[in-house]
Amino acid sequence: MITLLLRFYRDRFLSRWTVLFFDVTATLVVLVASIAFKFNFSVDQSQRVLILPSFVAILLLYSLAYIFVGSHKCILRHTSLDDVKKVLKSTTLGLALAMIVTLNLHYASVGRLFPISILSFHFALSTLALIRLRLVAKRIYTAGTYQKSEFEALD
Repeated sequence: MITLLLRFYRDRFLSRWTVLFFDVTATLVVLVASIAFKFNFSVDQSQRVLILPSFVAILLLYSLAYIFVGSHKCILRHTSLDDVKKVLKSTTLGLALAMIVTLNLHYASVGRLFPISILSFHFALSTLALIRLRLVAKRIYTAGTYQKSEFEALD
């Protein structure tokens, strides 16, 4: 399976929409992990924040931030410090948008998306997860295109 993935990935790069899909999926997984950590993996305690519209709103806000900054437009096989900066900018913008919406909902006495502690922990985890996702993709590409030199072939 890994060799098939490497063979497929060697001559191609992932489209930016695929990268955006992976980013949004990673954002969702990290959001669930943030909620689980906040409530010590207790489903009973976390029931009060497990609301589908909140999840959709957070994913929409972060997706808008990713599209606005353009962090999904990088070529994963050539990940550099500029891509890390874009990821940091996009997650910071996503956090800012989520905080603005949450505070506006709170002051309007309508509710809130998620507690501030979950949003801030989600920001930290999502930044690390998206950077790690890019580094893993780069490592897969590097491993798939690695050619042995003449000296290594003699050993």
